[in-house]
Amino acid sequence: MGSDDRVRVSREQVLAAFAVLNREGEWLRGRLRLLQEGLRMRPCGGDPVSADAAKVYSWKFVDGPDSIYQQYLKYSQTLLDAAVELRLAAQDYGFTETEIAESLARYRS
Repeated sequence: MGSDDRVRVSREQVLAAFAVLNREGEWLRGRLRLLQEGLRMRPCGGDPVSADAAKVYSWKFVDGPDSIYQQYLKYSQTLLDAAVELRLAAQDYGFTETEIAESLARYRS
């Protein structure tokens, strides 16, 4: 990608984009934390196969570094990182901290 391929956000759009990405990143991260324990598998029975299978599935779903949970957590961080960049853009456009904070309240729901 060349420098002309960058996303451009106008002064009018920057606060809305910041607020929406921040809201979605926070929502996803919070939701993942609520679901984390429920994603772990429990052994179906007292046999050794059930215990081993539960460990493997828990690793794949939650505990492993490339688990589905970790991938979504990284995605939520990507949204939050983009929101930080948009916050900086808003400051560059001359928005005050009060205006930036107010944008969060406007786009909460």
